[in-house]
Amino acid sequence: MSTSEILLILSALIIISYIFDEFARRTRFPSVILLMLTGISLRIVVELFTDIDYQFLDTLVPVLGTIGLIMIVLEEALELQISRKKVPILLKGLITSIVLLLVNIWLLTWIFQESFKYDFKSAVMYSIPLSVLSSAVAIPSASGLLKIDREFVVYETTFSDIIGIALFYYAIDNFSTGKDPLAVGQVVNQLGLIFIVVLISVAITALLMVVLKQIRHPTKFFFVIAILLGIYAIGKRMHWPVLLTIFIFGLMQANVENFLPSSFRKRVDIKDYEEEIGDFKVLTVGISFLVRIFFFLFFGFSILYSDFEPSSFYIGIGLFMVMFVPRYLYFVFGKMLLFFRRTLQLLRPRFSLRPSTVLFIAPRGLISILLFVEIDSIDSFEIDKENVVNEQLLLILILTSMVFMLLGTMRKIKPEGPEFEDLHFSDNTATEQPFDIQTQYPSEEDFIDESQPLVEQNPFSEEESDVEDFNDDNADNDHDEPQDFQSPKE
Repeated sequence: MSTSEILLILSALIIISYIFDEFARRTRFPSVILLMLTGISLRIVVELFTDIDYQFLDTLVPVLGTIGLIMIVLEEALELQISRKKVPILLKGLITSIVLLLVNIWLLTWIFQESFKYDFKSAVMYSIPLSVLSSAVAIPSASGLLKIDREFVVYETTFSDIIGIALFYYAIDNFSTGKDPLAVGQVVNQLGLIFIVVLISVAITALLMVVLKQIRHPTKFFFVIAILLGIYAIGKRMHWPVLLTIFIFGLMQANVENFLPSSFRKRVDIKDYEEEIGDFKVLTVGISFLVRIFFFLFFGFSILYSDFEPSSFYIGIGLFMVMFVPRYLYFVFGKMLLFFRRTLQLLRPRFSLRPSTVLFIAPRGLISILLFVEIDSIDSFEIDKENVVNEQLLLILILTSMVFMLLGTMRKIKPEGPEFEDLHFSDNTATEQPFDIQTQYPSEEDFIDESQPLVEQNPFSEEESDVEDFNDDNADNDHDEPQDFQSPKE
């Protein structure tokens, strides 16, 4: 190919990917599906008319995926605003990611051993990539949810990425040395390592902030990104959960006013620094967009359509359904806890087994592909690489998870009942309208943020109905006669 032909192809792919991204924003259809299908279609067309060696993709896809992972985690961390009132939603996302990740790994390990006759080591190594959620797919798909639900998705999927990668390399280290990964001593050592990584990450972030303050070069953020890539490469060779460093760096940059000590805050112009971080966000978004589209295009391009077998479809869909069941039960249990709590608060809640939208946002994607490819390079212990779990099955499972996510995010609540005709709520607060104390208190369905699409909220992130606001609004009427109260319908 000539230079002009290569440039034409690259520009066409970027334009098509941008159209896919805009289509995804308007319809909530995952652009990743379109990118992978485009890659598969291009492979079919290229094989019909050319004879090109595709071996370079075996190296290019993991590199693009790693850079994309770093940039996506950094991009989302830069968007998070941390405050005391957001600590509960952060903890809920962390606990949800840990519980569901461990349950899915245990389920798949048991299935691989009993049904496919894998040994324990192979079953664990293949279970981890299939259990990890993809923040690269989930976070853009959650753009239409309420703000608190979007934050929950960011926390859950990001922690799932970080913990999943840490567990993957933790299993490799233990299997390579013949140790039991479930031994108490090994688990304690891993938790200690995570604590050390957190301390080192804070120190590195503080050092980089000082460096950024001193550098005036217009391309200084490329210098910072290069340092972060180098830190990730070193940490990966040591099998440390170094993705946590990237997350902490982005989080502290986005909340510099909250994290900086008062003595250092006086020396920094917070307003100017936040403006620079805004430029950094734009750069990060652009890089992650380019890397992400080429990663999924090339991954789809690397898959041969002729290699697909009917068993891959059945097994891939079946494995996802197995992992979806504990997620459903977990969120239903959360609804039950919320129901009992509101019952004790005399808020007259309505209980329903209808699943929330966040339940369906559990896609597999970039991390699953990266870890799956990493299995092929394992040579420190014997692992079964010629069995039913292959790239075709992985693709089917990824597509199934995205279809479920698409169906879930398209679900909307249709507000019904007289209370929606009488009262108008915005941002979980009531407007100043007359309220009859003899009528029932508003239910949690009344507190819908109308600035966002009407999508059902996550049961683990619903804010409590602030009934006291209505009592305060009518406090001045406490000494009036009962007939002075008027119903909203009057």
